[in-house]
Amino acid sequence: MRLFLGIISILFHAPISYGKEYQEAGASRDIVYYNGNITVAGVERFKSEISNGATTLVITSGGGDEIASLDMAEEIQRRDMTVVVRGYCMSGCANAVFIAAKKRILLDGAVIGLHGSAIANRDSYLHLGEPPPAQIIQSSQRYESLYESQGISIRLLQCASINIGQTTKFVEVPNPLTGEKARGWISRRSLWAPSDRALRRFGLTLERVGSWPETDTQRDNFLASAGLKISAGVVWGEGSDCR
Repeated sequence: MRLFLGIISILFHAPISYGKEYQEAGASRDIVYYNGNITVAGVERFKSEISNGATTLVITSGGGDEIASLDMAEEIQRRDMTVVVRGYCMSGCANAVFIAAKKRILLDGAVIGLHGSAIANRDSYLHLGEPPPAQIIQSSQRYESLYESQGISIRLLQCASINIGQTTKFVEVPNPLTGEKARGWISRRSLWAPSDRALRRFGLTLERVGSWPETDTQRDNFLASAGLKISAGVVWGEGSDCR
């Protein structure tokens, strides 16, 4: 496994996304395509596109707004949709949208990327003996309901924070998304990209068309072709066995 040493990143309350910043949704018969960041407006467009009875979502997303991601996930679950990942599904896409599918398919070379979540942030507040903000509690409850109903262990999200090395030490620095000062947690890595086998440890069922990036060359090619700028590196593969 390639090591990224001496680098830290800050995990803020605000959502983090990776990859292309544009957002679009479109439909073709029973398939809906979603590319880019998950936003409130994007999810509203998605809901409109699937109103004709679409059964499959093909998505490429670096994540985005956590609440919008949960809204999208709950709609996918309600409609028993299939989710097909083309390229990558990270952050809110991985935490919620991918989880919500009745059937999960990963195309050749597709990568799931996990980092922080309301669950991890809630746990960090509790570890410090502080009451979590109401929004974090509400989002955590939605995650727990989603995961329980899908038969997937919520430990997946907790394990993600362990693998990226999220600590419970608060720091105050300018939020790169807003420029305002914010409290955040130190994280040694930006993402955990679990293998298919690692995801299955937590109860996920999935199908792979092709292969997952096994070698450093394949992983470098994936990051370059996807245009991903990941400042503190990626933990690839099995990660910590934190079931």
